[in-house]
Amino acid sequence: MNLYRCTAIKGGHWDDHYDVGSAGYSVKICVSEYPVLKETPKGYWIKLYKFIPGTKWVSKTSRRRFAYLTKDEAMTSLKARTQRRLEISEATAELCRRILKCKSEVVQ
Repeated sequence: MNLYRCTAIKGGHWDDHYDVGSAGYSVKICVSEYPVLKETPKGYWIKLYKFIPGTKWVSKTSRRRFAYLTKDEAMTSLKARTQRRLEISEATAELCRRILKCKSEVVQ
């Protein structure tokens, strides 16, 4: 049994196997498989790396998990993480715009 996690990798415009967008670089969606070492009533112990010792516990019921039972759930998680990342980036950009509009007076 395996659990899955999707991640996005940014590539250059020279990479033919990436989906090239209009921004001058490309994005590839990768699906990582993590073998389940042990199943407990509340979750799974997974192996993180092939050749490096290390395990991680993943909940069965948590809304935000590291890995999922299906690739579709893993893709949904990637989209939710990316949406949240975008919201944080937009809030940070708005803060930067407001700071740049401020007059150069120092308030004490």
